[in-house]
Amino acid sequence: MTFQGPRAVWSMALAIGLAFLVLPLQAQTKSRPNLLLVSIDTLRADHLGCYGYKSIQTPHINQLAAEGVRFKTAVSQVPLTLPSHCTILTGTYPAYHGVRDNVGYKLPESKSTLAAILKTQGYQTAAFIGAYVLNSKFGLSRGFDHYDDKIPGSSRSGPVVNLNSVERRAGEVISRAANWMDAHPRSPFFVWIHLFDPHDPYDPPSPFGEQYKDRPYDGEIAYVDQELGKFLELLKQKRLYENTVVVLVSDHGESFGEHQEWTHGYFIYDTTLLVPLIIKPVEKALAGRSVAEQVSLVDVVPTVLQLLDLPRPAELQGQGMLGLVLGKSRDWPGLAYCESYYPAQFGWSPLVGIRREDAKFIRAPKPELFNLRQDPGEQTNQILQQSTLANELKATLSKLESAYSDRAVDRTARAGLSIQQLDKLRS
Repeated sequence: MTFQGPRAVWSMALAIGLAFLVLPLQAQTKSRPNLLLVSIDTLRADHLGCYGYKSIQTPHINQLAAEGVRFKTAVSQVPLTLPSHCTILTGTYPAYHGVRDNVGYKLPESKSTLAAILKTQGYQTAAFIGAYVLNSKFGLSRGFDHYDDKIPGSSRSGPVVNLNSVERRAGEVISRAANWMDAHPRSPFFVWIHLFDPHDPYDPPSPFGEQYKDRPYDGEIAYVDQELGKFLELLKQKRLYENTVVVLVSDHGESFGEHQEWTHGYFIYDTTLLVPLIIKPVEKALAGRSVAEQVSLVDVVPTVLQLLDLPRPAELQGQGMLGLVLGKSRDWPGLAYCESYYPAQFGWSPLVGIRREDAKFIRAPKPELFNLRQDPGEQTNQILQQSTLANELKATLSKLESAYSDRAVDRTARAGLSIQQLDKLRS
């Protein structure tokens, strides 16, 4: 053994001391995962290749599903853009956040958003919006450093136009998001991209208009897939993709004549409630998994916070789905709340429902009960034949409404909108 002199011993002690000092600093400065949320408006799950649809080309969304976790049955709480996005971004039910329709509502100041939560954790936050219905004046810009919602025709002083024309194509939204990424390279970041194209009227650009001439809705989806692929490729080029949690979701689906409904909002059947939900975690070991249990859009924020290893705020009402993904959740409730207050605009009754994997109850002037295993198209009302189950679900629905409501929002969620703005939304 070689004797070490005083200087050598001092140098060794200094090196050991520095090592103990640097290790905690490295742990503190290690980059947290980034977050990309992509909400594709009006997208039915059964019109994507990764959900079994053979008549469309969606290679980038399919690849995202292959690299992440696909939820087979994801239920929207509201088949309307603004209230559904409020649920997605707050992790709370409409009775709590208070936004029940696209018209005349604003997210109250008292309700926090995912962007506000992540902002307190040091995240850069930016949103890129495809339609006027999510304009910053309706409250969802809270917590975002940058909220890009400048859409032609949406000026407060501009003429009243049809809401469906107050949008911008996916290509422009993606381009603005890419420009922001180039100017803000620091991590961690939270970017929300909202793509409105599959919403009616369906008018896909070339060559998708020609390729899907008889199915323009599918053409819009294929076009969105192409544009989204450009942004995902940008993240890969910047070496950010692997350390980014990607969430792809839709706010609601679309009806094509089922139950005599076209588009969405009037009813709460599965055609407008079942949406795609794909989450790509940072952990590659979870790639390619699928979750069979029924989940809800209110569960997105709690799950994102689990994946980012961040604390859960007390006001969240959804459930974290990480246990489902890992196959460790044995007591998943499997209940999904749904509602539409849109009929009230026409003097009709709001519709409120609760969905299990095997049954759905809808509270209406003429209540409905459907056996989803035998009747997935919800064609035969079983309210008389299965009155016991109907009463059970009705009672469960009432308990859920009571547990998750916030009466204070009734006084604060109504937005002070001008006549022009209300006309624009009602259109």
